[in-house]
Amino acid sequence: MGLSIADISGLATALGVLFLACQLYLQRAQGRSSFEDSLVREYRQLIKPHLVDAQLAKVLHDRPDEQQRLVNAYRYFDLCNEQVFLRSLGRVGRWTWRTQWGPGIRGRLTTEPVLTDWMEVKKLTNDFAELRAFERSGFSDPWLWQPWWRRHLHLPAEPRHPG
Repeated sequence: MGLSIADISGLATALGVLFLACQLYLQRAQGRSSFEDSLVREYRQLIKPHLVDAQLAKVLHDRPDEQQRLVNAYRYFDLCNEQVFLRSLGRVGRWTWRTQWGPGIRGRLTTEPVLTDWMEVKKLTNDFAELRAFERSGFSDPWLWQPWWRRHLHLPAEPRHPG
């Protein structure tokens, strides 16, 4: 009871179709990610700076000397928040997160003068949910905020924060 050439050829065809379907799925996901990234980049360049300036000017109108410093800090925290968010979704690799981004963000948020700016910006706004969650979690890897089965099956992550 051996396999015939027709059986082997049918199995090979089925495996080829399955492989092709997986490649198409991954290519589609990559295309969507690239599209989303380009929109985020455009938003950051065109709109976000003006919104930040206006938002902080409103709450810092009586402290103009601190306004530019906190606007710059706000922009840095916005970038860090985006990095934490992307890691929580699995869009930033483990090596990059553990050797560069994670320690860099943790180091800056816990030392002066960034620590003082971070405390001030947290009082002025409710923004940066992911960055706040990263701090609240003791600076744990945001990818680990996902259930283990979702991480190990390489399923798309759901945005969430601990605590």
